[in-house]
Amino acid sequence: MDKISPFQLSVLETPEQCNLALLGARGGGKTMAAVLLAARHLEQHQSDASVLIVRKTYKALTDFEDELLGFISTLTHGTHSYNRSEKVLRFNGGTITLASVENVKDYTDKLQGKNVTLLIVDEVTAYQSERILRLLRSNLRAPDHVPTRVVYCGNPGGPLHGRIF
Repeated sequence: MDKISPFQLSVLETPEQCNLALLGARGGGKTMAAVLLAARHLEQHQSDASVLIVRKTYKALTDFEDELLGFISTLTHGTHSYNRSEKVLRFNGGTITLASVENVKDYTDKLQGKNVTLLIVDEVTAYQSERILRLLRSNLRAPDHVPTRVVYCGNPGGPLHGRIF
């Protein structure tokens, strides 16, 4: 990433206490804005930061994984570690966990009971209902000095488009 767009800068300038819905057409920089938020969250809150980035399907997650790792490598100058099998990135004492969650079983098998300080749901409009989103939000728990936050990213269309709109 050579330059932060005006949109991405406005996302970074939004107070941390605000949840965000980054919605619009493909190619607008929504996902990268969310990744920038995740990286900043790790820089600010260090070992108290636990970011969860979710996509609906495993294929969509793996497509995103390499892009994320390339960006984080540039940003951290290689001072991070990544466990590809567990999909956990560690940087500055904090973690970014990647997960594909298509249904309730995926959630209970992978994420139930885990604490998250920043939840990013990419391609949110691809979900069939809000049930998974509510379950994911139940993981938001943080020390008193760390605000919790939800960021939804989505394109027009998809089963949940009307509800998100």
